[in-house]
Amino acid sequence: MPAEANKPNLPVIIAGAGPCGLTAALALRRAGVPFVLYDRASSARLCSNAGSGIDMAPCAVDILENELRLSSDSLDRTMR
Repeated sequence: MPAEANKPNLPVIIAGAGPCGLTAALALRRAGVPFVLYDRASSARLCSNAGSGIDMAPCAVDILENELRLSSDSLDRTMR
């Protein structure tokens, strides 16, 4: 049996939920590849005009909730 068959299917780590991070997450989800998405901003800050970089609301939050199937609780927990 090849050594690769014994390896666990570890997730890809995506740092940042900006346009590139969300695109990567969406592509990985569609390909069935596990991933973990990290962002240092809270979901409340991402959805405000707090000047934290880019304004992700509402389309980015829609991708996170509907395409990537993250609940609001998951968003709050994972977007710290």
